[in-house]
Amino acid sequence: MKVQKMVSLDQTTARLASDIKNFSRFVRIAVLAHSMGDNIEEERRLRRQWKRVADYLMGVIEYETEWDEEERQDVFMAALAAARNQEELGIE
Repeated sequence: MKVQKMVSLDQTTARLASDIKNFSRFVRIAVLAHSMGDNIEEERRLRRQWKRVADYLMGVIEYETEWDEEERQDVFMAALAAARNQEELGIE
């Protein structure tokens, strides 16, 4: 049985929520994630970091097509270091 609960939003979050197809489902998932100890802010930070890694790798891969395993590992480590050093992604 579903229980009715109210959520208060400001104008900005109400506008954002209007784009979410099933807002109630979204809230249920967020509450369950929180109850299991998931840290949404940490997840966002990690996603931004890995986005930077992917961007770096794509820039390098564009010009290099034949690598051995050591070269691939070096590129991966360089991408990770670049992501950690970059403070701003520029997109969200």
